[in-house]
Amino acid sequence: MRVDAALSITAASVWLPPDRYHLDQALAAGVLSERHARHAAGPVAAYAGATRVDEMAVHAAQDTLKMGDATPDDVALFHYAWAYEQGEHLWSPAPQIARSIGITGCDSVGFHQMSNGGATALYTAASTMLLEPRIEQALVSTADNFSTLPYDRWANSMVTILSDGATAALLTRGPGPLPVIAIASTGDPLIGGGLVSEGTVWQPVRHGRVLSREEWRTAARSATALRETVSSSLTMALDDAGLTPGDPRIRAVLTPRMSAELATRALSDALPDPLYQRHILLGQDTGHIGAGDMLANLAWLLERPTGPEPGGYTVLLSFGFGGSATCLVVANGAG
Repeated sequence: MRVDAALSITAASVWLPPDRYHLDQALAAGVLSERHARHAAGPVAAYAGATRVDEMAVHAAQDTLKMGDATPDDVALFHYAWAYEQGEHLWSPAPQIARSIGITGCDSVGFHQMSNGGATALYTAASTMLLEPRIEQALVSTADNFSTLPYDRWANSMVTILSDGATAALLTRGPGPLPVIAIASTGDPLIGGGLVSEGTVWQPVRHGRVLSREEWRTAARSATALRETVSSSLTMALDDAGLTPGDPRIRAVLTPRMSAELATRALSDALPDPLYQRHILLGQDTGHIGAGDMLANLAWLLERPTGPEPGGYTVLLSFGFGGSATCLVVANGAG
């Protein structure tokens, strides 16, 4: 989808709880072996404990609104996404969290699209703003607390390390530091179900388990579907932005916060070589923030000491077990 109207990311932020769960602690507790620790996604995960997801979401939203010089009354559309269970008290998370932020009088929509949730919510917000000129500002937020996982989060650290936290981004009609040039979203139901062969994604990886031939085939089909879906969303967004993979104006490609090993396997085939060479893997100090990696990457882009390098573009990719992938192209520098 080419964004011909003036839409910009005017603010984005990440809120992480103060406590950390370090790889060394997991190693000492025998959660993972020395060999697995050497291939872990990162050295640390943010740990929220009993902190509720709605409290975290409010923090991120308030920080973002303040950064964007906006108030809850300015928000005409609120989208909220999550990956993990939100708790029984949040029977309809989006409107409940909107009320806690102070947002009233607008539509509040929830997205349970796993790790691609925040990106899907942003895509839908942009699409809605293009169709509805009355909406001047939309707030997109995510929050996840993985502290109640039925296993230790470091057990899956060779894939990614799950961090508790919240993110938010403010989408504004008009100029801003990150003008939205194009955004595309594609999917394939094979992605999630085939890669989670035992029925739920919330289970530890059983190292050394022998897979059946059918499980290998299913996993291979799912991996192919994921690679093709990521490639498709990227191609669509670049075409809509009038860019090619080799365009020197593309300064960076930002992807989900995963292990370097997984990034190599997942991205080396999905990204054309010129873009793979410009890939920046973030998250060593945060881990994978549930549904919020794309919004967190937007915050990183805005918070860099030098700011986004003017005159170029940044490509942001998001995907996950929810069966979809999203690609966002933003211009660097005020629009």
